[in-house]
Amino acid sequence: MRALIVAALAAGCGADVAPPPIASDARGVSDAVATAPITVDVRARFTGVPVGDAVVAFVPSAGPAVVVPTDVAGRASAVMPAGATVAIARADFGEPQLTVIVDMPPGAALIDGPPLPVTRGGADLGDRQANVAPYVGVAQVAASCGGSGGGFGGELVRWRQAACARASDGTVVATGTDPEGQRQYAARRHVDLRGDAVVVLPPWQPMTTTAVVLTSVPESVVSASVALTQDDGDVEWNRDFVAAPIEGASLVLAVPAVPEPVAAQLELVAQGVGAQLRLFGRRAPTGPRTAIDLGSVAPPWIGLPSLTAATRTITWSYQGGGGRRPDVVLVTLSLSTIHGGVSLRVIAPGTATAVVVPPLPPALAAWDLDDQTATFEGRIIGVDIVGVTDYATAASAVDHAAWLGEQRGAVVVPLDRARDWWVTGR
Repeated sequence: MRALIVAALAAGCGADVAPPPIASDARGVSDAVATAPITVDVRARFTGVPVGDAVVAFVPSAGPAVVVPTDVAGRASAVMPAGATVAIARADFGEPQLTVIVDMPPGAALIDGPPLPVTRGGADLGDRQANVAPYVGVAQVAASCGGSGGGFGGELVRWRQAACARASDGTVVATGTDPEGQRQYAARRHVDLRGDAVVVLPPWQPMTTTAVVLTSVPESVVSASVALTQDDGDVEWNRDFVAAPIEGASLVLAVPAVPEPVAAQLELVAQGVGAQLRLFGRRAPTGPRTAIDLGSVAPPWIGLPSLTAATRTITWSYQGGGGRRPDVVLVTLSLSTIHGGVSLRVIAPGTATAVVVPPLPPALAAWDLDDQTATFEGRIIGVDIVGVTDYATAASAVDHAAWLGEQRGAVVVPLDRARDWWVTGR
């Protein structure tokens, strides 16, 4: 591992669906001479719009840093050799934010921030309502392009229909519970959402279940939960959640599911004492059974990070996992420096157990650490993206997904739904 990483070696992303491709190091050329531009797109914390007043420092492992302000498109770029550190300084709502991404190869293309705003197209269609057979309790309704609402006690279900590019060919789905407490749904495709008439939904149909079977559960895991979200890319058909304590090496969680050929996102949380493993499963139609061997696929538990201000070193440790390590580690620290409070995010290879934050150039002094820096809050996650072995690709994906997660009140929200994402930490 290169200059700024103190390694503990072990055996072993559409525009916003995944980060741009990452160029690999030039083959047959030494790191000292292989150079190419590293590009960063900086986007606002919650809106995803380009940030034109951020400052990016490109710090090579040897030699002076290159400081580049972002342009009106939120972009900064500099030619760097292998092993460079990228430090992105910004102020979101007056709060200084510093993102440090270490060990970048030449040609890396990073997105620091959530996805760009989505423009759905079409006019806001206002209030809509649907008639469905009698039901008990509360029913929820979802419609194409983000429309959502509900009803109570057998009444018409109502929703607010947002702007929709598929206004003349939408889908409306209602979910609820029958008198025996069983989950049910009613769906109608090819609905003209522009009309004022009440949408008549077909009779309620019973939901089925998909069994999520956990095996080789570590003794440290005390409970597990599964959240299942089914959608067709334009409307969410179903969202359900099941949790249970674990006593033994296996557990079966039966999750209600709509028996339709729509894709499902599976989110599993295995909760330990003071830590958790989280799996974001790839989008695919659900089957009657999904088996997950925690012992063979989960990354190890990861301990809380600590900062030694005098040496600018952040350290952490792993437990279990049979020597397996995640692709990327993301450390988040709330700091107090001589310049005030700073929110620091550090992204490093998962093979490391420590990282040294390099001294930043004078242009970033207000964001920099000092020997009196104190840590008020620290959090760390390790992310393992199944099928991805290139650190730079994984680092860019995790950075992008973490910003989207913050936007939605989560740890990370994977943008590459074609792969499984394992997240460990706290």
